[in-house]
Amino acid sequence: MRVGVIAALYGEAASLSRCPRTFLDTYELTVRVAGAGYENAACAARELLSEGSELLVSWGLAGGLEPKLVPAQLVVGSAAISANGDTLNCDTVIEKRLMDVLSALRPIRGAIYSSPHVSDTHLTLPTILL
Repeated sequence: MRVGVIAALYGEAASLSRCPRTFLDTYELTVRVAGAGYENAACAARELLSEGSELLVSWGLAGGLEPKLVPAQLVVGSAAISANGDTLNCDTVIEKRLMDVLSALRPIRGAIYSSPHVSDTHLTLPTILL
């Protein structure tokens, strides 16, 4: 399966190398560094889809803003929530597959919040993340 991976920052994209081989070898990955914000992510998503990606994955490190998470905790998104409250549910079959192939990293499920700008505090995030 061709998977388009969207990261805001180069450091986030580089962290993919820490994924288990079961994940990296299962999918044909194309990584795009888009810059911060959902408009940049949307542009990268359109490009990846036009290039043949069958699945899009948002890959980032902002979970450190959520006090319930420990450092380096992997969250597999069950939904994406925009700043205006729109919610897009993730495909449950793909979500389960990601949980399985990334199991060595002990991921948890949770909704992922997307903001048009960088947030520096958990107080700006919705309380429904986990």
